[in-house]
Formats: sequence, structure tokens, C-alpha cells
Amino acid sequence: MLVGVTKLPLLDQMSDSKAERMIFVMKKQTLLSISMLALLVSAAASPFPGISSAAHAASNPQVPAESPKMITIAELDKKVVDAAAQAMQQLAEGKPIVLERVSGQNKDCWVLSAKDDRGEVLIAKSNGDIVSMRIRFKLDEVNAALKATVMNTLKEMDAKRSFNIREVERIKWEKQNIWSFNGEGVNVALEPGTGKVLHANAEYEAAQVPAAVVQAAQQTLKGLSGGKQVPLAPSATLYKNPQEHIDNLWGLSDKDGKYVVGIGAKTGKPLSVKMLEQISGDNFVFERDIPKVFAKPFYTIEKAIDAASPAVKKHFQIDLAGYDMAVQHDTYTFTKKGKPTVIAQINKKGTFWSFLVTPENGLAN
Repeated sequence: MLVGVTKLPLLDQMSDSKAERMIFVMKKQTLLSISMLALLVSAAASPFPGISSAAHAASNPQVPAESPKMITIAELDKKVVDAAAQAMQQLAEGKPIVLERVSGQNKDCWVLSAKDDRGEVLIAKSNGDIVSMRIRFKLDEVNAALKATVMNTLKEMDAKRSFNIREVERIKWEKQNIWSFNGEGVNVALEPGTGKVLHANAEYEAAQVPAAVVQAAQQTLKGLSGGKQVPLAPSATLYKNPQEHIDNLWGLSDKDGKYVVGIGAKTGKPLSVKMLEQISGDNFVFERDIPKVFAKPFYTIEKAIDAASPAVKKHFQIDLAGYDMAVQHDTYTFTKKGKPTVIAQINKKGTFWSFLVTPENGLAN
């Protein structure tokens, strides 16, 4: 199951493939964010869409000869390079930033890498503007309070597991400004300044997931697939995201990636379902286009309740009769005093494909 992926800068240049659809879906779930890793690449490895480097071209005979010519950092405007270094320095917690080489490019941007593998900055070729930055830290270089928040968060999620953070990054671009703590199968993102947890996730093999959670997931998947028993994907994710009303949720999918279900880690109940086929093909909408595509509400409150009620009743045993509704673009939020809240999303044809149930004024767990 694809997890931990958010929409990346310049992703929109890619084709509308299943991979894109999954990336978009997992962004909507916000299980985790890896930001611009596909763009901030070193010269040693750049097998990412739209980015090339001298080393990659030399080792890959399939790179077309007409690829943009790689230049040296000395050929760039010194003012642009200095501004980029200064911007990175502001995020570097006092660690020196020296930009030493151009390590990659696409048709719009250069990737400049700092000395000692301290980080990268993506700058626009047209005007020298900074597109994104990434600075790396050793764990012992990071504020003790941030480290404590990360470890406490992970232990709250799973007190039995031993977590090991191997990499820390400070990431900033148009849609994201975070501290990112990464380990084997684990990631925690914190808000700079406040140190607040934005989202966290830990990966597991399906066999490591509590049996009651697996059983609830299989039952929910059976309901989604019209009564058919479908095999689970071999991995699962335990995640939290307060911004998305999620405290502690297990994310599991079927082997074919048609459905994703969320089972409360504390309640053991189905709290989220996503029917990915409903946003594939012609129904796929890039995130940037959502405000335009859904500029006008698709449903009135009565019609929205009529359209959402069957799935909500079937998967969560909730009756939406008497609920109020608020709508923002493709997202419909159903509320009723003393009752759980249901947050649902539609595709551009008006089909509800995603549902999340949370306690009234609380987080799904």
C-alpha cells in the first residue's frame, strides 16, 4: 500500500496514471508527508520524474541526448546562489551552508547541493526564485524538545515497538514547512516554531497488526467489494493526523489497491473507507483543480444526505437523518449534536468515494 506521499512540486507534469491517483489519495489521507524528495536529489541518484543530473545521464544510456545541458554553479548568477544559500541558512539552526554544485535539473529548475551533503535547494531557471529547500541534520544536532516530542508521539502510538530515528530534515516549499524525522518504516512531521505534531506514521507487516483490527478490515473490505472476500495488502500503516481529525488509525488496503479502510486503534471499529476506483480515469482531479471543479456545491443538504446515507449506514451503522451539512469544494461534513461527525468527499460526478467518522468535537481513534 502506498503511504507517506504527498503531492510533489512539478508532479502535475506527469501523466494521469494509477501511481498519481494513489499519490493524490494518500495526500488526502495525509498519512505522512515526504515533501519534495523526488525533486531535491543528489548527483549520485536522480531517477525521479522531470529531474536529470550529470551522473544519472552518464550511467543511463536511455537518457535522451537532447536533455538540458548541465552547468556548473560558477555559471549561475552569484546573487541567485547567495540568496539561495542565505535562505537555507535561515533554516539550518546555525549549521554552515555552502552551496557547492549544481546536482540536478528539469526544464524549469536547477537543484543546488550544499557541501557535506547538508541539503539542497531548488531554484527556478526563469527568475532565480526559490522553489523548495531541504536541510539535513544528525539527530544529535536537533533540539532536545523536538526529539522528545517525536519519541513520545511514537510511543503513544505503539508502546511495545522500539523506534529508531535515523534522519532529520528541515523541509520548506510552497505547500509545506516542517521538521521531518525519519526512520525505518516510520516518520513524524512537526511544525517549526511550535513543535506541534502535524502527522506521524509507522509501517507494519500485516501479520503484525492486531487480529481484531485485521478482522474488522477484512469485513469492511468485503462490504466494499460487494460481498467478495478480498486479500489484504501485505503491509499496513498506523498513523495519526490531528489536522485531518485522526488520532490513531490503522490503514489497510486490499492487495489490488482498490480500497483503503481505516480501523480505530483504540476502538477497533471501521472509521474510514476510500473507494479509489471512483477517482480513477476521467474522474481523477488534481488537487490544484479542486476549487475550480467544485466551485459550486454539487448537492443541496437533502440530496447530499440521500447520496451519502447508504454507504454511511452500511459501513458505519450511522443514520444521517436530521444531520446538518457544511460543504467546501468536494468535501461534505455532516454533523448532529450528540452524534459522530461524518466527513465525506465526492468525485466530479457526485459519487461519494471517501468517508471518515470522528467523535463529536474529537479525533478518530
